[in-house]
Amino acid sequence: MHERGLDQINRDIAEAEAKLRALHAERRRIMQAHRDLVVAMFDAGMSIADISAELGLPYGSVQGTLWREGRTLSGRTAIKQRLREIPRAGAAGTAKPEGQAAPSEASP
Repeated sequence: MHERGLDQINRDIAEAEAKLRALHAERRRIMQAHRDLVVAMFDAGMSIADISAELGLPYGSVQGTLWREGRTLSGRTAIKQRLREIPRAGAAGTAKPEGQAAPSEASP
C-alpha cells in the first residue's frame, strides 16, 4: 500500500485553499457585475419582469437586487418627473442666473 507523505498532503491542502480563494474572488466579481447589470437595465427603464425574462433570473431575485441597491419604481418615477421639470439649456423662457445680464443689457 502506497501512502502520500504529510508534506505532500499539506501542499495539496494549500493549493486547494488558494484555488478556493481565487474562486470566491471570481464569484464576488461576477455577482457584482450581475447586480450592476440589473441596476443599469432598471435605470434604463426596463420593468422588473422584462429584466427577469431577459437575464433568466427569478422575478424575486431581480426585485431583491434592486431593493438592496436602493432602486424602486416610485423612486424612478420621481426622478423622471423631476427631470421633466428641469428646463433644458437654451430653451425659450429659461431664466438667467441672478446677477447675469442679457447680452443687450451688458455694459461695455
